[in-house]
Amino acid sequence: MENYCLEYSLEFQRYRREVTILAEMRQYRREKKQNNRIKVGLIIAAITIVAVIVVCVVKKKTYFESYKTESSFRRNDTGYAEYVYFGNQIVRCSKDGIAAFDDDGQQLWNNTYEVNNMYVNHSGSYLAVADRNGNKVYTFDKSGYVTEINTALPILDMCVSKAGYVVVILEDKNADYINMYSIEGEKIYTIKKTIEIDGLPVSVSVSEDGEKLIAAFTGIDGTEISTSVVFYNFNEV
Repeated sequence: MENYCLEYSLEFQRYRREVTILAEMRQYRREKKQNNRIKVGLIIAAITIVAVIVVCVVKKKTYFESYKTESSFRRNDTGYAEYVYFGNQIVRCSKDGIAAFDDDGQQLWNNTYEVNNMYVNHSGSYLAVADRNGNKVYTFDKSGYVTEINTALPILDMCVSKAGYVVVILEDKNADYINMYSIEGEKIYTIKKTIEIDGLPVSVSVSEDGEKLIAAFTGIDGTEISTSVVFYNFNEV
């Protein structure tokens, strides 16, 4: 009788262990399925977000399959000329003059000058033609010629702001200058930079209102060429 009870007790304990193991396995499987569902949900959500972003980006792009010519006219230029779209005008710039035309080719205004190394820049209603390595800047608005700016020193770079300011980089022997002029030719300020300390200013850009300026400099630091960008703020702040 005792042996029978002992065998029964051992069998019951073994049964309880099997039931416990089976329950743990079922719990593990349920948790694993739940984790898999969460992972799948996250993957689907990520794919959906990426798809939405791609669709939005594609929708923003405009694809053209054809075009229609509204008007055209032929120009017989004898030398190099650069054309820029200046508002609703087509402006032809060359070394010996400038002229503006409407969309039908009718001349609106023109002006003559002489430059050797032409550089054109425009913003908003203002345009300027500089003689790089020379000392002349010619300014224009939508009605035509405004004035001639004589910088006295050779011009390295030039840009125009939307508010009608002209900024030029001027080259001297031991120092370079960044000058700002009004579109009428009045000097507003001068920034002097020594080559040994600051380097050589190579490019300049001005904000639309003319109150902020960015200039790029390059120089030699020991045996290496160094570059820097300097920001200027001329407003009350």
